[in-house]
Amino acid sequence: MLLQIHEPNETPQTDATVGIDFGTTNSVVAQVIDGIPRIVSVDKSRLVPSVIAYNNGQTVFGRKALGSQNIISSIKRCMESEFKGPYSTTLKTTLSPEGGFVRFMVDDKLLSPVDIVRDFLEYLRQETEAALNQPVYQAVLTVPAYYTERARHATRKAARDAGIRVLRLLNEPTAAALAYRLDEKGDGHYLVYDFGGGTFDVSLLYSEKGIFQVLAVGGDTQLGGDDVDMALAKYLMSMFDLKDQETAREFGKEIKEHLGGNSLWTGTIEDKQISVSRDTLVELSAPFIQKTLDLCAATLSDSGVSKESLKNIVFVGGSTRLASLKECAEDFFGQTPLCTLNPDEVVAMGAAIQAEALVSGKGKLLIDVTPYPLGIETLGGATEILIPKNAALPCVMSQSFTTSLDNQKRIRIHILQGESDHVSECKSLASFVLSGIPDMPAGVPDVQVSFTLDADGILSVEAIEHHTGVKQNIDVLDAIAS
Repeated sequence: MLLQIHEPNETPQTDATVGIDFGTTNSVVAQVIDGIPRIVSVDKSRLVPSVIAYNNGQTVFGRKALGSQNIISSIKRCMESEFKGPYSTTLKTTLSPEGGFVRFMVDDKLLSPVDIVRDFLEYLRQETEAALNQPVYQAVLTVPAYYTERARHATRKAARDAGIRVLRLLNEPTAAALAYRLDEKGDGHYLVYDFGGGTFDVSLLYSEKGIFQVLAVGGDTQLGGDDVDMALAKYLMSMFDLKDQETAREFGKEIKEHLGGNSLWTGTIEDKQISVSRDTLVELSAPFIQKTLDLCAATLSDSGVSKESLKNIVFVGGSTRLASLKECAEDFFGQTPLCTLNPDEVVAMGAAIQAEALVSGKGKLLIDVTPYPLGIETLGGATEILIPKNAALPCVMSQSFTTSLDNQKRIRIHILQGESDHVSECKSLASFVLSGIPDMPAGVPDVQVSFTLDADGILSVEAIEHHTGVKQNIDVLDAIAS
C-alpha cells in the first residue's frame, strides 16, 4: 500500500495528475477518468509534434511550429550525451549527435537540450491545464527503457524546471504493458516491442498473480523511424539529385507513412516528378528492422527465455506501422503481434494508469529493472560492477574496498555506467572524494561503497570507512545537474 504523505501544516495537493509520453516525434498526455485512461487534447490535438521553433524571441510549439524556421526536433535523442562544451548549429535539422552533449545557438543564447525539453514540457503542462481547466501539479513521465542514468536525470530535471513533480519515471514498454492490462491475460512471459520515432526498446516481462516483473530490457536510443526517414532522404537526393536535405527528409517521412498502406507514392519535389514504391521502402528499412530483431534476440538470450515460450508480443510506437515490419516480426517470433491499441497513444495511457495508481494507492505491484550495469573505478583503470544489468528496482548493493598505499588519506569514488571491464569504455556519471581517513597501512581501511537505485532508476552513492565512521555521499542527479 502507498501512503500519500505531506507536512502537518501543508494542504495536500488536489490538482490533476496525468501521464506524459514525451516522444521523439510526438508527445501525448493522458488522464484516468472514472477508471478509464483518456487522451487529453493538447492545443486541440491528441498527438502533439515534439517540435519547437525559436524565432526572434518568439517560441512556437507543436503543430504550430511545423514549417517554421529555426526548428528543433528529435531533441529527446540529445538527452543521452555528455556535455563537452558549446556547440552552435543551424537549427533546421533533426538532431542526433554522435558525441558531445550539444548546445544550440538560439537568439544569441546557448540552450542545452535540458533547457529545450523544459520549454516543451512547460508548454505541455500549460496546454493540459487549459484543456482540463485545473492545475497540473504532478505526472508520471515515460522514458525509453534503455535510457542511461544521465538521460534519466536530465529528463527529470527538465520536468522539474517545467513545474512538474515527477511521481515516477516509467519505462515506455512497461507503460504499454499496463495499458494492455497484460496481467489480466494470464500468467506468463510477454515481450514489448517499442519502435518509436527516435528510440527502440524491448522489454521482457513476466506476469504472475497480478504482479508485473520486468526480467530484462534492451534497445538502442539512437534507432527509430527518424533513421528510416533519413535513409529515404538520402535515396531521394541520390536518385533524383535533390539539393535540400531537410526537404528530402520531410518528404521521406511523408513517403514512409504513405507506403505503410499503399504500394506507390508519387509527387513533386523541387519541381521534379518522383515515384517511390513500397518495395523500395522495404529494402531501405530492412537493416533497421533487422537491428531491432537482433536486439530482441539478445534480450531473450540475457534472460534465458525462448521465443516459443512468449505468451504475447506487444507492438508499441508509431514506427510499428512501418511497411513489412509486421511480417518480419511474425516470421521472427512465430506469432502475430498484439496491436489493438493505438501505438501512438498506448504509452501515455499506461503512464496515466500508473499515475492514478500512485496517488490512490490501489495500483498493482510493478517491478522494473535497470538497463545498464553500474559500478566504480578501481586500481589500474578497471571497473568493478556493484549493480548488474537487469537488477530489479528499487535496490541497494554494497561492496567493501580498501587502500593501495600506506597512510592514504583520500579515496576518489568514480561512478561508472557500462558493461566493459575498462573505465575508458564506460560512461562517467559522477565522482566524489572520501577524505579524512587517518594514517593506516595499505589494505587496512574498510571502505564500504553503497549504490542505491530508486524505483525510477535514479542513483545515489555513499562511501563509509568503518574504522572511523568517516563517510561521504552524492546524489547523481545533483552531480549531473551541476
